[in-house]
Amino acid sequence: MSGNSSGRGRKRIWTVVRAVASVVLGPAAVTASALDQANKAPTYHAADRGLSP
Repeated sequence: MSGNSSGRGRKRIWTVVRAVASVVLGPAAVTASALDQANKAPTYHAADRGLSP
């Protein structure tokens, strides 16, 4: 029985590790995606519109 319970313990640890990784890395992936989209957007130049002093 001890072999079976240690297997469950390891499984629980990996479940916790995956949950923590998704909480930590999830927002980072969303931020990276948003930054990538922003970098692909055309740049806005205020000087082109006569708005700069």
